[in-house]
Amino acid sequence: RPWLPAYRQASRLIPPVHSRCQADPDPLWQHQDNRIHFTGITEGSIYKPLPGRRKVPFSVQALGTVGPRWWFVNDKLVQVTQDGKPLLHEVAQPGAYRLTVMDSQGQASQIKFQVVL
Repeated sequence: RPWLPAYRQASRLIPPVHSRCQADPDPLWQHQDNRIHFTGITEGSIYKPLPGRRKVPFSVQALGTVGPRWWFVNDKLVQVTQDGKPLLHEVAQPGAYRLTVMDSQGQASQIKFQVVL
């Protein structure tokens, strides 16, 4: 339907999993909806810097987004990415963190994690 804005076109969303793919062990195939999914970070995980380092680096992707992505750490904007580029961010302080991403459609998702030093 070319008359619809790009963000409303079904071709821009993640399609449902085909029935022949249901047995695939890849956890991304377990998601049957069109929500945003993170790669490169896991909900509830505890991260620690590598030996000799003081910061924990993250490279995070958001699947199922459309257009630019606004990334927030604990409600503070840290980066805007486009064209499937990952968020590249370092955390230097221990504590609980909430990573939120929002796309040009207003879809948003968040994930919580901890950093220990």
